[in-house]
Amino acid sequence: MTGPAKHDADAQLALRLAQARHKAGLTQMELAIKLGCNLSSVSQWEQGNRRPTLDNLRRLANALGVTVSSLVE
Repeated sequence: MTGPAKHDADAQLALRLAQARHKAGLTQMELAIKLGCNLSSVSQWEQGNRRPTLDNLRRLANALGVTVSSLVE
C-alpha cells in the first residue's frame, strides 16, 4: 500500500491505538512499560509516524485488552 491509502491506514491505526490506550486507562509510559519498549515507540505509533510490527501489534492488543483486528480494521 502506498500514497494516500497507506497514510489513511496509518492514521486510523494510530487513532485506534490511542483510543484503546485511553479506554484501558493507561498513559503512554505505562503502556511502554507493559510492553517492555520505550516511550518513543508508543508515541511514534500513536502519531502515525511508525507502524508497529505484527509482533508488537499482538503485544499491544494483549496489553490493551483488544484484538489485533480491532486495531487494524
